[in-house]
Amino acid sequence: MPCAICRRHARGFLWQTPQARPEARRETVRFCSFRCQTLFGTLRKIREAQRRWPHETEVAVIDASDTEKAALAAALRPLGDYVAERGLQRPLADYCREEILTLIEIVVEAYQAHLLEVAERQAEQEAERWRRLERRRSAPPTTGDPF
Repeated sequence: MPCAICRRHARGFLWQTPQARPEARRETVRFCSFRCQTLFGTLRKIREAQRRWPHETEVAVIDASDTEKAALAAALRPLGDYVAERGLQRPLADYCREEILTLIEIVVEAYQAHLLEVAERQAEQEAERWRRLERRRSAPPTTGDPF
C-alpha cells in the first residue's frame, strides 16, 4: 500500500479518523515515515482551517531552517555542473525525460547529502560532549578544600 504523501511503500505509520459514533466508518491513511505522517497532519489542519474560515487566504508556510538553506546552496554546484555538461544555452524545455529525472536526482542527492553531513557532525559533537561528561564523572574527586 503506498504512502499517502510521497507514494513510497507504506511502512507501518498510519492515521485513523477518530470514531465519534459506533456506526461511523473509520478512514485509515498509511505512511512510509513519521515525517510524511507529520506532514499529513499539518496539511489536514490547514485544510480544516480553510474550510472553517474560507475568507482567510493566507496558508501557513514553514520557512526553511538555516541548515536547509545551506543544503539548498550546497545543491547549486552539482546542479550547475550538470547543466553546464548539457549546454548552458539549452532551455529546460529541450531536456528529455531522462535528463530531467537525472537533474532532479542530482539536486535531491546533494541536498540530502548535506543534511546527512550536518546531522553526522552534530551527532559527533554530541557524542564528544557526553564523553567529556563521562570522563569528568569518572575522575577521582579532588582532595582539599572545595572553596
